[in-house]
Formats: sequence, C-alpha cells, structure tokens
Amino acid sequence: MLPGIVISAAAVLILLLQIDLQETAAAFGQVRWWRMGAAFAVLMLAFVLRSAGWRVLLREQASLGDAFSATGIGYLLNTILPFRLGEVGRALALGLRSPLSFWEIFPTVVIERIFDLGFLAAVLFGTLPFVVGAQWATSAAILSALLVVAGFGLLYGIVLNPGWVQGVLGWFSGRWPKLRTFGEEKIDLLLRGLAVLRNPRRFLLVFLWIGGTWVLTVIWNLIVLVTFFPSPTLLQTGFIVGVAAVGVAAPSTQGNLGVYEAAVVSAFAALAADPAQGLAYALVTHGLYLLVVFVLGFAGLTRTGISLNEIYSQAKTQQT
Repeated sequence: MLPGIVISAAAVLILLLQIDLQETAAAFGQVRWWRMGAAFAVLMLAFVLRSAGWRVLLREQASLGDAFSATGIGYLLNTILPFRLGEVGRALALGLRSPLSFWEIFPTVVIERIFDLGFLAAVLFGTLPFVVGAQWATSAAILSALLVVAGFGLLYGIVLNPGWVQGVLGWFSGRWPKLRTFGEEKIDLLLRGLAVLRNPRRFLLVFLWIGGTWVLTVIWNLIVLVTFFPSPTLLQTGFIVGVAAVGVAAPSTQGNLGVYEAAVVSAFAALAADPAQGLAYALVTHGLYLLVVFVLGFAGLTRTGISLNEIYSQAKTQQT
C-alpha cells in the first residue's frame, strides 16, 4: 500500500501548491443542488445498466436485484480495500446469494472489465484529437473507432476460437516453462468466462448495457460540469471522464483520493480551463460518486443480509 500512499500524498501536495484554494472554495458557491440530484439519479441508473450487463454474463442465473446489490457491495469494498479487492468481494457476495460458485462468477467480472477497457479507449482516443485541435481529428476519431471495433472483433474471435489463446500460451510456455505455471490457470479462467459470449445476442447485449453505462457516466458528469466549465461539449466532457478513468488506474490510497483530483485538474489544464474550477468540479464529482457507492453498498448489504465478516470468511474458504 505504501506506493499508493506516496502517490496520493504527492498528488495532494502538488494540487495544494499550484491551485488557489480560495478560488476553489468560492466555486462551491455556484453549485445548484437540483443539478446534484439529477446527477445522482443518472449515476444510480448507470449502476443499474452495469448490473444488467453483468447479469447477461451470468446467463441470467442471478436476479437483477441480486446482481445490483452485489455490484454495490463490490464498489463499496473497492473504496475501503486496496488492489481493487472489491471485484473479488463482488463475486463472493453474489456467490453467497445465488446458485453460482465464486469460480463461475469471477470470470464474468473480468470480462466486464475487458469491455470497460474497450469503451475507455473509445472515449479517450475518440475525444483527444478534437480537444487538442488537430486538423486530423476526424480521421483520428474514425481510426480510433475502427481500432476499438477491431478489438471487440478480436475478443469475439477468441470467444469462438479459444484454442487461439491456448496455442499462443503453449508456444510461449514451451520457451519459458514458468509461464505455464503462472498463466495457464488464469487463461483457463478467462476463457471460461468468455464462453458465455458465444451467443452473438449475449455479446451484443453486454456491449449495449456496458456502453450505456459509459454514456450515462458522461451525462452525469456533464450535468455537474456545466457549473464549473463554460458551455462544455460532450467531447470535452468525454475527454475529462477518460483522463480521470486513466488517472485512477494509478496506485493510490483507498477511494483514489488525490489521484482522481489530479487527473481531472490535468484534463482542465489541457482544455485551457481554470484549474481552481477543475479542482472544485473534481471534489464535487468525487464526493457524489462516493456517496452513491456508500448508499448502494450499504443498501446491498442490508438487502441481502450479508455481513462483511461473511465475505471475509468466504474469501478464506476460497483460499483453502
């Protein structure tokens, strides 16, 4: 955890040294609570769509309510545990309230994150050329879209022909035997999760549900952004969302404290916007996100009757 603490502390220190905190404090006076309520509702809906996409990956063997509750629990655990252990906790929580085992559930979480990476690439690389004002922006956006489509096409090709991955792993492990010990089980786990997508309808449904989640993410951020940024466009909002998503991938303290704010302020700087306003926007959106996560997490624990101790005990059982 030490590298994360150091990075978060460094991010906070840089923000304190470079930004006029009085201007940031004054920016909070512009907040309109009805906008926060609207953003809260859209963010909640985004979690519903994510849960619906996850349920498709689970072959509808869990109810939408159980998938939604487990998603809330997982995101809550991600804010209080290091190393994104909430993803493991999400699978464990659903396993306690469904006929599915942990090893049937966890691969679906991995697949969901693969879809997220694809959409993140589309959002970031599709908006970046326009933000920097490049003459080739349209061509770059088209190329980015084609690369993302090709990436999803490759993913579906692997779904239909899992032997491709096993063959590649076999080729490499023949030269580096330790690779087989390290990667064979993990590759089998991934392929097991991908098998659910052999049905084109399921693949399309997951694509639409997770894609809808990203659309709503841009929308709820736009609802908040208009308070701190003059006439933001969808492209500018998507760019900020993309940069923030990349930023929180860096090691940090629980809840991405500091690194999220630093990523957002850097996105504002790239857009030649006021960094003090950027910090205010980052603090508001971060606080709103954490509020939703804690509401959904504790609601999920209450609805399912699961305790954190049960999840911990289940994790120890899986280890043995």
